[in-house]
Amino acid sequence: MKYTVWVGGTEVTDDYVDRDTADEILMDWLDKGYDGIDVWIDEVDEVVTQIDRAKEKEDAELRKN
Repeated sequence: MKYTVWVGGTEVTDDYVDRDTADEILMDWLDKGYDGIDVWIDEVDEVVTQIDRAKEKEDAELRKN
């Protein structure tokens, strides 16, 4: 599994990382004073799945018309 770290809605990792690296990045931002609302980790595969689902829904709507 690969992960990315977000701070205030901005992705702060240049590349996808493993969970240990994501945790280290998260802790660095928490140490700077951000809280769990401002900083979070996303699994990359879940983000892709959400995009794929949206695309599938859009394609289905287009086929209906």
